[in-house]
Amino acid sequence: MKASETVLFSDLDGTLFDSHNVISEDNLRAISDYIDAGGLFAVATGRAPQNARTFFTGLRQNCPAIVMNGAGAWDFTKDGYLFCAHMDRSKLDPLLTRLLSELPDLELQVYTEGMIHYCMPEERCHPILLRLHRPCRFGTYADTLGLPLVKCLLYVPPEHDARLGAALAEAAPGTYSLTPGQIHVEGQDIHFYEIMPEGVCKAVALERLRALPLFQGRTIIAAGDNWNDLEFLRAADVAVTPANAVPEAKALSRFTVPSNEDSAIAHLIRNVIPAL
Repeated sequence: MKASETVLFSDLDGTLFDSHNVISEDNLRAISDYIDAGGLFAVATGRAPQNARTFFTGLRQNCPAIVMNGAGAWDFTKDGYLFCAHMDRSKLDPLLTRLLSELPDLELQVYTEGMIHYCMPEERCHPILLRLHRPCRFGTYADTLGLPLVKCLLYVPPEHDARLGAALAEAAPGTYSLTPGQIHVEGQDIHFYEIMPEGVCKAVALERLRALPLFQGRTIIAAGDNWNDLEFLRAADVAVTPANAVPEAKALSRFTVPSNEDSAIAHLIRNVIPAL
């Protein structure tokens, strides 16, 4: 298949990024060549656009990207949202206020359209999570009341992870969508939870983008590695996972490529797409 007949959406952490959150030179070259050959490329990430762009040195994108796990679609060429979903704060505020009270070591990130708000002092933040989620502001959850809320990320030390997971799973149906997350950075596996507007995920955003004239007649290829990518991989015409992907993602993929440490996306572009 020709590049000009396809669209490629790639996850960032664990797929396009290596474990140091760097995009390899090989990946950058392959993506640039793919775009020059007529392909459409953008990322599909859980990150906020303002945060994701800090890692994008040399990365070309030429179509709208999926951000915040599908809560938004952002055009990095025009610096603006195509759409963005918000959460029902009347249901969420009581739950998060209670969790902050019951779990003093809870690290809560609140995502609005334009900023990540850390609901704790900077000195108490997990150093790796903090580095990965700048730019951000620090304060309390009360400081965010009244702001349109897009997504939340919650982390506790491993010894309290089961307690947090159980508390989130017990929330009333229709309050939010819950997805466990994991990143492998600098030799550490960091587990967390993400809460999203009910019914929102990368797959829903992908289907909205698929309807745009820009994508008509093209085969949509999705590359991802983690639990937040499962519906995204199902929704694509062709699903691809790196070798480091969780088993649930690999089970949905048509192709498995080398790991994110070995330029997975470059391999996908040079070997998988021509073979379709």
